[in-house]
Amino acid sequence: MQQRFDKARAGFTLIEMLAVLLILAVLSYFLITNLRSAQETTEVGIAKNGLSQMKTMLDQLSDDKGEFPPSQLPADIGSAANALNVGSECLYLALCAEGAPGAGKLDQAKGLCNTDRDMLSKRPKGFEVQDLFELADPWGNPIAYIRSSDYDREFHYVCVDAAGEESEYSVRAQKNPDTGRFFEPHGFQLLSAGPDGQFGTTDDIASFATKK
Repeated sequence: MQQRFDKARAGFTLIEMLAVLLILAVLSYFLITNLRSAQETTEVGIAKNGLSQMKTMLDQLSDDKGEFPPSQLPADIGSAANALNVGSECLYLALCAEGAPGAGKLDQAKGLCNTDRDMLSKRPKGFEVQDLFELADPWGNPIAYIRSSDYDREFHYVCVDAAGEESEYSVRAQKNPDTGRFFEPHGFQLLSAGPDGQFGTTDDIASFATKK
């Protein structure tokens, strides 16, 4: 009789252990999910602040030179190896040259990328290397820059998505869905592919207020 009781008690203890393990697994899942969500929220905030900082610097350049930097590479700086990430490369050249507002600020290791892995045929003025970098968002992808004079053009960007897959995306200036007119019609647009690393999805981040 005592032996049967001990076996029953042992079986009950095993069930309790399994229940505890299941509870711990569920709690771990929600904890990891919440941590990832909090991290993504923080990164989105960093991305928005970064775009705001770049916007201020571009406005400063416009005040000094009378116009915003081009979003097409000028011919006098040498030829690029390809036609990818051009707007972001122009952004890097404009803001990070020696004496420019972003020099020593935006061109830190985590602030740059070169997803298309190209370089100029000669070293541009104000730089020490020929590598044609792009200014990067917190997820390591190039920030698209389009000046209003190029709003009708199509740009192509190489990004690495959240799964680590590299893809090429077509990027155009965004329009207000209500009016059909471009946002920032007389200035420029800055666009990040967002946490998923894919342009054209709902988590894209812009330097202007949009309607999702």
